[in-house]
Amino acid sequence: MALAAVLSALSLSAAATSARANSAPEAASAQSPLAETRAAATTQATGKVVGVATAITPPASEGANSDPTRPGAPAIYDASGHECGDDASPVTYQIGVQAGFTLAPNASGEPTAGYLYQLNGNAPVSLASTGSSTPITITPTSGAEILTVTAVSAGGDIGDTTNCVLAASPAAVADYGDLTGDGIPDLTAVGAQAGLPSGLWLAHGRADGQLSTDITDIGVQGTGANLAGTPSDWDGTQAIIGHFHTGAGFNDVLDYNPATGRGTVLYGSGDGSPLLPDSGYEANVISNAFINSTGDKATSIANGGGLYHVLNGEPVTGYPDLILVVGGQLWDEPGIPAPGAFVGVDNALPLTGTNPTGSGDWGDWSITSSLIDGLPALFARNTSTGALYYYTPQQLQDLAYGNTVTPLRVASSGYNSRDLPVLQAADLNGDGTPDLRTVSSNGESTTRIFDAATGSLTANTPQSLVSPATPVCLRGIAPKPLHCGNECRAHIAAPRCSASPLQPESLPAPAGGDFRAAVGRATAR
Repeated sequence: MALAAVLSALSLSAAATSARANSAPEAASAQSPLAETRAAATTQATGKVVGVATAITPPASEGANSDPTRPGAPAIYDASGHECGDDASPVTYQIGVQAGFTLAPNASGEPTAGYLYQLNGNAPVSLASTGSSTPITITPTSGAEILTVTAVSAGGDIGDTTNCVLAASPAAVADYGDLTGDGIPDLTAVGAQAGLPSGLWLAHGRADGQLSTDITDIGVQGTGANLAGTPSDWDGTQAIIGHFHTGAGFNDVLDYNPATGRGTVLYGSGDGSPLLPDSGYEANVISNAFINSTGDKATSIANGGGLYHVLNGEPVTGYPDLILVVGGQLWDEPGIPAPGAFVGVDNALPLTGTNPTGSGDWGDWSITSSLIDGLPALFARNTSTGALYYYTPQQLQDLAYGNTVTPLRVASSGYNSRDLPVLQAADLNGDGTPDLRTVSSNGESTTRIFDAATGSLTANTPQSLVSPATPVCLRGIAPKPLHCGNECRAHIAAPRCSASPLQPESLPAPAGGDFRAAVGRATAR
């Protein structure tokens, strides 16, 4: 099914809300599997407005708001002057790029004095009408978006609403660490630790290095390790980001289970949507990628970028190497240009058997990397003492050549895995140097900006990550249901919303939180 058809169905479902309020029969929902929607979004999302504008009138049961003289549904026009839903519009949209619209009052009903507008389920923004044309600006954060605009009278009466459904395309090649298409590294954290429930939790990165603290479980469907597919599949695993599917395009997630020595690549969609552990959307990593011939399993993994190819003077393929700790040593395992394919630990390039302190092996150490010009820069920490060291890309190359290097000691303590279970590297301020995000045992995330010249980390204000307890709805749109990503933001459930427009109310989560089911089925709940 084409994305336009799916999103159009969402708009039709919104229109059906009004009909149901007037006792019209409820239409059966169409079956549109999430995987089918994902495929359509990947191949057909051009960033155009793809759904007709839908006006929603509050039902008579809403008391004062049922006054027939209240403001009518406003019109929404894009930057070219075309009304929302007009196929003739040349305007396209991209995740992370601002887009302008103008609002026009409806001539019917009470005069419009202002508007309330929101993108998906974000907090409504109130602004006064400037007459026949009132400008607004939004920034798409996902591939499928709903812009909701409600007219307000001078007396504060809530009028009718118009929904504008649009599609935003992701960037052609995602920057390192970016799963949402805005060019900014995001935080991904495996749950059942750091105060987080089971799953793989995504927090949107911001341009200032901080996070949007409302997090989403993009691992709700599991990893593919179990047929049932539940968030607990992620418990005890390690997840790293990179172009593991095609060597370019969207970032993907490689999940590794140290207990079993098995891994899976789950393909990213570029907009922060839930990962799908289904055929066509994932690939198992070859069995010898994490286990050597003597049975030693990798204890920690990181993205190795194009290290092996650069060392050998070969063109990089875009498929990352793996840097691993196996058998108490540090290795670089080259990637093969295919999803989930690596040469195997026994064919990996040994980097060093001596840990960063200069004495002892790597048995008590974990690693995290960021890429600088396609090459890995590595932070290594002692999980018990909390000592933290930094290797530059050049130092990793020197190790591969058999040279002795002295990594930079960033801290002698304070970064142990008990207090800071999540440690993730990325360039968070755009200066070409990797920084760190940590998440504490109670779910507090801290951005730490790294100064390589002084070897110091400067901590920003800590932020508490907020995992959803129950979804909320606003005029029939529940944007962020429990265990649900961006495809579910268009979940329309007006019968379960508060009777008062623009009044949030909790909604029960779908049984099992399984949103692989049809978008149409979700909207008809």
